[in-house]
Amino acid sequence: TVFDTARSTTQAGAYVAAIGRVPRVTLRAGARVAAFTSSATDRNLPTVDREGERVPRQTADAFGIAVLPRGTLTVALTAAEASRLDWTTSVGLGARSSDAQALSDGEDAPFARSITSETGLRSRARLGDLLSVDGRLGAFWTRVDRDLLFDPEAGRNVPVGATQRYGAFLSLQLAVPRWFELLGSF
Repeated sequence: TVFDTARSTTQAGAYVAAIGRVPRVTLRAGARVAAFTSSATDRNLPTVDREGERVPRQTADAFGIAVLPRGTLTVALTAAEASRLDWTTSVGLGARSSDAQALSDGEDAPFARSITSETGLRSRARLGDLLSVDGRLGAFWTRVDRDLLFDPEAGRNVPVGATQRYGAFLSLQLAVPRWFELLGSF
């Protein structure tokens, strides 16, 4: 199947958060408002149909808004400023815009909604102004309610239902402030 389609997706958002602190505990709660616009122009339509000649182009535009809350809890396991160990957990809602080619003109753009959580440890150490070390170790889980996967035979993304992702991460950053940074992650 040969497609000649111009597609675009635009996303804009605004984020607001509140932070509460008590000794060794920080709670951040916030929300993002995301707006999505999608446009698809099919430039490969027939030039004639049963009614006669027609314009071989058709454009479909769609728009949607999503409110996405998120919360993060951080607990300082050590109190020293020069060398800290924190445990952090975050939970939030997310959204991904639909495939622009699959939308109808004027449609409220549907989103793939996701629930995401992450937890882990962060260790930071500083040797004066000479060297800083920042290490992270954690795990995550994400569930997407209506995921899309590219189908080479259809030539576009197709719905595959709900999906889940599990994983872990490790990263280490070494820095000489204002001079050099090295980051490695797995």
